[in-house]
Amino acid sequence: MMGMSSSDKWQEWVEAGLLTGDQVTAISAYERDRGSEHGQSMPARSAFSTTVPEAIGYLGGLLALGGLIALISRFWESVSAPGRLGMTGGAAIALGLAGALIAEDRAAAFTRLRAVLWTLSVVATGITVGIGMDEWVTSARTETVVLAVAVAVLIQAGLMWAGRPRPLQLIAFLAAWPVVTGSAVAHIPGIVGEGAGRGLTVWATGVFALWLGLYRISVDRISVDRVSVVRLVWVVIGAVAALVGAALVTSQYTNLGLLFTLVTALGIMSLAVVPGLVAGSDERLALGIVAGVVTFQTAPLTIGRYAADGGLVTGLVAWGVGGLILGAGVRKMLRLPRVFEVFGAVVMVIGAAVISVQFTAIAILLGLVIAVGLLVLGTFPDRVLASVTGSVGLLINVPWGISHFFPGEGRVPLLILVTGLLILGLAVLLARRLAGQNPVSTP
Repeated sequence: MMGMSSSDKWQEWVEAGLLTGDQVTAISAYERDRGSEHGQSMPARSAFSTTVPEAIGYLGGLLALGGLIALISRFWESVSAPGRLGMTGGAAIALGLAGALIAEDRAAAFTRLRAVLWTLSVVATGITVGIGMDEWVTSARTETVVLAVAVAVLIQAGLMWAGRPRPLQLIAFLAAWPVVTGSAVAHIPGIVGEGAGRGLTVWATGVFALWLGLYRISVDRISVDRVSVVRLVWVVIGAVAALVGAALVTSQYTNLGLLFTLVTALGIMSLAVVPGLVAGSDERLALGIVAGVVTFQTAPLTIGRYAADGGLVTGLVAWGVGGLILGAGVRKMLRLPRVFEVFGAVVMVIGAAVISVQFTAIAILLGLVIAVGLLVLGTFPDRVLASVTGSVGLLINVPWGISHFFPGEGRVPLLILVTGLLILGLAVLLARRLAGQNPVSTP
């Protein structure tokens, strides 16, 4: 057992069945926070003694990096190719050796310092390979240079990570995956490097990494006290890669690529909101944020592109999807059901409005039906938000319908009258609904 790190020993005890993962996590937290073996004064001294070398290391690294950048910017054009490779390659080797000489298991500060130094070393290695390809393989395609750099980063970061709790090296390793596969497939005859073939390859790589992170990264294979961080890295990198790959398809097939990106984002969102699919709350939150941002960016573009050629079909599809989301929220089949009730209702209203690109009358009538239906839904307990959405739908569709079905100058007073009556009636309705849900008790 001599020479083994604490995480190695804990891992061995977990595999032997002597401890559980939760017990190891609790022991690790207790040792860090309380310093049980050395009394209450040791943590402060230990933190100080490890933070100082860490700070000095960062300062030295920044100074060295700044000097290297200044040197390169001043003499780069006059330096020969071997000299350029020597500067960047030497920096990669020096940073890698400096990190290797730091005992990361001694303290958290040393762990962070090694991670930063090794990350800079990986970056320097990628630059070195790129320079070498540019200098000596002048006929190489851009995809070939990118592939060589990504493979170098993949190999070095993978060796430095080596299954250990080193998130920065794991991030570099996983980020290189889709770049390698995407640039490699560009070399296959008949595959367009920036088109659908490359995008689908990157998408598949991201989906595979996401699947591994969600369902195959276990406590038995990864250091116990960092397993949640490791899983989170796999999940986020996989989700982002899948979305980037789907977006790349748009460079060759715009309409299909937009739809593919939106479907991918909704699929990732379902992992976050459907109970039972993902256990970890951190992973669910990360997936929800990533998918939510892409969904709200892509959905309007997708609807706009498809509505230009087929407003009726596009609107009905959006209306149907909104109805499914609303129904799932009402039946509490999703996490945050009330949020998705409102979201589904809004999508239904938008879907009805999209139909107006081809058939205005149908859009108005369907919008009125949806608004009335939401108002009826709002009469049930805990459904006030549905009433609000239905009220907004009425305020949009009733004046719109009057202006469409009753053209002429005389419609203006009618519009004002009907809108005023609607607002008054909706105010009374909402007031009664809120009063019914929050009755005032009398003594």
